[in-house]
Amino acid sequence: MAQIQPPTTDLIYHIYRTSLFSRDSKITTSDKTEQLFHIEFPFSFIGGWNITFHWGADKEGMVALQIKKPVFNWSMEITDHIANYKTIVVPTGMFKKKFVFHGPDGKEYAWKPCGMGDLKLLSYPEKTQVALYDRKFAISKKGTLAVSPTVYQMANMIIATAFAVEEWEREQAAKRSNEQERQRRMRAQRRMRAQRRHH
Repeated sequence: MAQIQPPTTDLIYHIYRTSLFSRDSKITTSDKTEQLFHIEFPFSFIGGWNITFHWGADKEGMVALQIKKPVFNWSMEITDHIANYKTIVVPTGMFKKKFVFHGPDGKEYAWKPCGMGDLKLLSYPEKTQVALYDRKFAISKKGTLAVSPTVYQMANMIIATAFAVEEWEREQAAKRSNEQERQRRMRAQRRMRAQRRHH
């Protein structure tokens, strides 16, 4: 049997939302013609995650990856069913957050913010950049992920961790926005009560 030759250039993936009314997404290969995954992300009233990556173009495809996040937990559990490997992505740091996990090769990796809202993946202890998630902040396209050929064997895990980190950041931003709105309303109510007392 012929050996599979490793790639010599970055692996490129494009991530899109499937619609404005769903949290589902899709991932295509570099030429944008082949859909690699359909990502099923159901709404949850209690706030936990149970995200499923299906091979191919719809929910009927085989389950390849899963992301789980309990309601009252910052960490995310990611399972690669193809490689039979599970890892935990742990947010660390207060202001400049990084998201640490261990790959199937036993090495430590961390997603860190860079540029104008992008994410880079570093391999430790060398701190070598092995992936870049160029986020688009567009209506339909979420971003483009470039994975170094040096880590092509764990590309699926890198795709899943990038998706998880982005959703974690989105969730935290929504919580901050909701809290700011709650504080604004409380201040407005206090002003109204104070005005009534003066009349």
